[in-house]
Amino acid sequence: MITCPICHKQFNQLTNSHLKTHSHTTDSFRVAFPDIDLVSPEVQHKNRTNSAVGRELSSAANQQKFTDRMQDYGANPAVCAQCATPLSYVDRHNKFCSHNCAAIFNNKQRYESGWTHSEGTIQKLREKVLANPSGIYKQHLEGTWEPRHVAIKQPSEVIKRVTFGPHTKVRQCQVCNKTFATTTRTTCSTECYLLTRKGGGFQPNSTIVHRSTYKDQQMDSGAELAFAKLLDAHNVEWQKNSTMYFTFNYPTGKLGKYYPDFYLPKYNAWIEIKGKKYYRNDDPIRWAAVPNHECIFSHQLRLPAVCTGNAPVL
Repeated sequence: MITCPICHKQFNQLTNSHLKTHSHTTDSFRVAFPDIDLVSPEVQHKNRTNSAVGRELSSAANQQKFTDRMQDYGANPAVCAQCATPLSYVDRHNKFCSHNCAAIFNNKQRYESGWTHSEGTIQKLREKVLANPSGIYKQHLEGTWEPRHVAIKQPSEVIKRVTFGPHTKVRQCQVCNKTFATTTRTTCSTECYLLTRKGGGFQPNSTIVHRSTYKDQQMDSGAELAFAKLLDAHNVEWQKNSTMYFTFNYPTGKLGKYYPDFYLPKYNAWIEIKGKKYYRNDDPIRWAAVPNHECIFSHQLRLPAVCTGNAPVL
């Protein structure tokens, strides 16, 4: 119980109605009597208990309602308009189960209704056919493309047929630079994939933008191209390495492979052209695995020390 400090009566709670009889509001009473609580400890405990019980009951009721809705939906689920795959409860308002099905359905509707490309699109297709006569753009321009079917396994362990048509992307193989049509792959064939790092083989350490060909050898960066020309200017025989590797052990014990960039047959030396911002803490471990090895940074290109000790810095 709480004893009112003004009238000395006991209450479970000092309400606004009682405080008005003393010409007080809740705020003015708290200022005048900061040590007096407006609600008794018994009422506070009762309120907390009732709130906890109410939340628990409400949570249980909501969970039961959700379970009932899931059971009702499982008996009569929504399906994809293209492949008739049952949609999950979360995606029940969607019309299709994936972007592929949406593209297949919409493209089919468009082509069956006699839809054709606009004149601007046709002109762009003509330009792409001239740039790449063996690509898939010619089929799109002539309207002779044929959808190919691929079986894709869905997370629900359901196998469905997916048609890849005009929305197929054209990419450039990251190994041989060949143009090919795909939606997910980065290499044109299994042989090229086996040459990548994921495939267990060698992968050039730069993007396609910085690659070039010099004397029928692929240069993976502008620094490598400049270094090869520098060697030629001083009549130093060189070979671009893409197959020879040296094994080393990471601090964790894992076995790794290291491919040096250049080999100088006359000096039996291996040269690594390294970008300053691509330096890694474990690079010295790689370099230590190669005999007669030298690293030259791309921002300070020079002749290797085995050729001359006073080479100018470019």
